[in-house]
Amino acid sequence: MPALLWFRRDLRLHDLPALLQAVADSQDVLACFVLDPRLEASSGARRMQFMCDSLRRLRDDLDGRLLVTRGRPEERIPAIDLPAGEASARRQWKTFVDDGLERYSDDRNRPDLMATSRMSAHLKFGAVHPRTMAADLDQRRAGARAYLRELGFRDFYAAVRYHWPDSVWWNWSRGFDAIETDTGAVAQRRFAAWKVGETGFPIVDAGMRQLRETGFMHNRVRMIVASFLVKDLHLPWQWGARWFLDQLVDGDMASNQHGWQWCAGCGTDAAPYFRVFNPAKQAEKFDPTGGYIRRWIPQLADADDVGMTNGERPSGYPEPIVDHNAERSEALRRYREIR
Repeated sequence: MPALLWFRRDLRLHDLPALLQAVADSQDVLACFVLDPRLEASSGARRMQFMCDSLRRLRDDLDGRLLVTRGRPEERIPAIDLPAGEASARRQWKTFVDDGLERYSDDRNRPDLMATSRMSAHLKFGAVHPRTMAADLDQRRAGARAYLRELGFRDFYAAVRYHWPDSVWWNWSRGFDAIETDTGAVAQRRFAAWKVGETGFPIVDAGMRQLRETGFMHNRVRMIVASFLVKDLHLPWQWGARWFLDQLVDGDMASNQHGWQWCAGCGTDAAPYFRVFNPAKQAEKFDPTGGYIRRWIPQLADADDVGMTNGERPSGYPEPIVDHNAERSEALRRYREIR
C-alpha cells in the first residue's frame, strides 16, 4: 500500500523526517496538501501568494505528483484514495458494494455526499472490467439497477464512438452544425472565467474548482457546468469537452464527448434542446445544505445563502458574468432557429 505524506507547514523535500519515514514504509508515496478554508480566512493576500508559490515549486520538485485538495483536513485526508492498479480497484469496488451501493439510487446526484463509487478512473485505464463489477450487482435492488444503467451508458458511448468516429468532435446530430455560437473576445473572457470557477454562479464555480484542484468532478455537477457553458455562455461544446479531457483523471474520449453532446442537445440520446439547467435551482435540489459549495468556495464558507439568490456577495466572490434568465431565452431562440 502507498504511504500518505501530508504536507502541512514543511513544504520541502530535504531534511524532512516524515518523508524519510514514508519512503522507509513504502516504495510508493502519495504526497498531498490540504488547503483548509480556515487557513485561507486567517491569511493575508501576501502570505497566501507566497504559500501558493511554495506549493507550485514543491509540485515541480515532485514532478507534478502533489495532490492539492481543499476542505477540512479531518474530512479530506480520510477521503484520499488516488492509488492505482487492479488490487486498489478491487478494494475500492468491494468497499462501495458493501457500504455505498444500497444508497446509490437515492444519493448518486448529491455532490455534497460521498455517494458514488469513484471507479471511473479505474475503468478508464482498465484496472477492472465492467463485467467484473456487473457480476456483483443484484438487480433486485434499486441501487444495483441504477449503477448497471451507468455502466451500460459507458459501453453505449464506446460503441457510438466506434461506429461514428467523427462524432468525437462533430455533432452527432448534424442539424446542430448550424447553431449560432459565440467565439469572440467576450466569449474568450467568459470561457476563461468558467475554467477557473469565477462565473459568479456558486454551483458552477464549485465544480470547476474541484476539477482544477483534484482532476475530478461529480457527474451531476459535470452536467450543470456543461449546460452553463453551452446554454448560458453560448460557447461551442467542443471547448468544454477539450478542457475536461485536459483536466480529468478519468477523461474518456467516448463518455466525455457524448456526455457533452447530451448536454448540448446534439447527441444520440440528447437532453431536449429546451432543457436549460438553472444553476440556482440545481444547487437547491442537489446541494441542499450547501456543503459542496462551501467546500470548494472558501469565500462562501460562512454565507447563509450559498446559492447567492439573495443578499450581498462576500468580498472576493464575483458577480454573475451573465443573467441566467436572459441567456436561457437567447439559447432557446438560437435552438429554435435551427429546428
